[in-house]
Amino acid sequence: MRVTNSILYRTVKRNIQRSSSDVNKYQEQITSGKRINRPSDDPLGSMRSQQLYTKLNKIDQYSRNQTYAKSWLSMTESVLTQSSDLMVRLKEIAIAQASGNSNAETREIAAEEVQTIRDQLLSLANTKVGNRSVFAGHQTNGQAFLNNGQYAGDDGEILLNINDGISIQVNKLGDDVFAAGSGKTVFESLSEFVTALEGNDQAEIQAKIDELDLTFDSMNRSLSSVGAIQNQVENIGNIAEENEIRHKDELGQVEEVDIVEAVIGLETAQNAFQAALSSAKTISKMNLTQML
Repeated sequence: MRVTNSILYRTVKRNIQRSSSDVNKYQEQITSGKRINRPSDDPLGSMRSQQLYTKLNKIDQYSRNQTYAKSWLSMTESVLTQSSDLMVRLKEIAIAQASGNSNAETREIAAEEVQTIRDQLLSLANTKVGNRSVFAGHQTNGQAFLNNGQYAGDDGEILLNINDGISIQVNKLGDDVFAAGSGKTVFESLSEFVTALEGNDQAEIQAKIDELDLTFDSMNRSLSSVGAIQNQVENIGNIAEENEIRHKDELGQVEEVDIVEAVIGLETAQNAFQAALSSAKTISKMNLTQML
């Protein structure tokens, strides 16, 4: 009889512990809204959720890089577009003032406009995104170009990872974009252009047309390149958004609890818990009777 009572006690104890654990589990699921609150709830499901969280974290990091890249590229595009427009005007001035119809007076007036455009171009070339110089390579803390027109940056490429195995160069190098040939920048060339206009030097003015063409072509190549990279970032971003939605949906299926099922489970567990307690009371009464 003692062996039988011992077995009954252990059985009832296990039933109480199991049903109590089930009650706590379902209560926690209903409170948190999650089916998995610790790895032991569902080892395989927990492993899959961690994999999904890792993927979502990577997407989030890539998304931040894409946003930064878009900002940098958009600013670069704006600068190049404005600069290209200014180059068109400079070309018009050079062609007009290189002709025999111009004279010292018209060239003196043109020199003032060219100087103004040079200053505008220099300001554009020293544009910053936040506090980082756009065209200075890795020397982003300073100016890309000095006031005398010399390039103050380097050839450092700024690379950003925008997806697994995909990096893009977001920056364009100032000494490429604003080059005028023969190792000169367009700013140095424009200073010479101003001098030629002020000196009424028709031959030198004519010579500047080719240098302006070189800079204009370089700007347009850079502008086309920026557009292509922008499209690449946009396409990858769209795919990333689709993957994020898909991963979040799968994560919800793995983690989120079915409230109706959890409530039914809780009621069942509570009933089992009460039944186990009743069994314990019955066994206790049986023992007291046997002792009398």
